[in-house]
Amino acid sequence: MPSAHPLDRELDANEMLGLLRDVGLRLAARNVHGEILLAGGAVMVLVVASRPSSVDVDVRYLTERDAIIAAVKAVAVDRDLSPRWLNDAVADFLPVDAPASVLYELVGLTVRAVTLEFMVRMKAWAGGPQDVADLRALVQKLSLTDSEQVLRIVEQHSPGSVGESLPRDMQIMIEGLFD
Repeated sequence: MPSAHPLDRELDANEMLGLLRDVGLRLAARNVHGEILLAGGAVMVLVVASRPSSVDVDVRYLTERDAIIAAVKAVAVDRDLSPRWLNDAVADFLPVDAPASVLYELVGLTVRAVTLEFMVRMKAWAGGPQDVADLRALVQKLSLTDSEQVLRIVEQHSPGSVGESLPRDMQIMIEGLFD
């Protein structure tokens, strides 16, 4: 994770949505319509509602990357936020064609969110303490009842892993969700 920025702070659902609306309005003022794909903590806050906040909004830019980045930086200045409040650090782990649906259709900005099943895959592969807590919330939200269901979801959403064993430490972590 990048070092802390002096303007980093936790963003709750209302603030995230307000910031996304501001980005959309800035894009619309330039006659641009952008599209982003949400993942990570933002999905846990806005979709699962299992966390009160996240320090950033993880996205993959689907269209108008440069215009969105410029709008995000301008909003950061206006709102006294880190310019990284919305970033694409997750892009290497988030394919453009990840399963998703439209979460918000805002003026100037379409916001998609990955499916909860895809979030299970992302969190299982990440495996940090917050990821495990998020996995527990996803398991509950999806009404999963055993580790085999979780492992099946991870395999289905992990290219090249169907029919192959997932790493043993991941299997143990997933089994631990049901202890």
